[in-house]
Amino acid sequence: MDEEQFFAEGGTELAPMSATEDLGVAINFSRSRFPVIFRFEALGRSRGVEISFLSVFPKEKEFLYSALTGLVLLDVKQVLESELQTINEVRRGQDRRQVGDKVAFLRQELERIEHELVSMATRSEENAATNERIYAVYDVRPMR
Repeated sequence: MDEEQFFAEGGTELAPMSATEDLGVAINFSRSRFPVIFRFEALGRSRGVEISFLSVFPKEKEFLYSALTGLVLLDVKQVLESELQTINEVRRGQDRRQVGDKVAFLRQELERIEHELVSMATRSEENAATNERIYAVYDVRPMR
């Protein structure tokens, strides 16, 4: 993926896209040699159509975006799988307790992770020894 071109022009997904609010589900679906997660900033009608009632997994809040949905790239991050898992565990704990503003918390967590990414080069050798995956996380929003 040419990130510079994506930043400049945006992109269009040719096929329908399925999305979830559950980070754990996204992590499981993206497990591959080069894992990628698209994190949608979607509000109102740009959120896609909720299709949980059609899903084999009805408890998973699933959204469907139509074919040819345009995407605007907002940011790109590289995040360790263990960090994503930590965010997911804390987020689930917050869901259970219904405490605080999740959006503010996740923003703080992502800022913390961004600071850690500065030192990721020194940790990359250690990660290679443990075979921990590094996820490419693309922050996008549907074109209006």
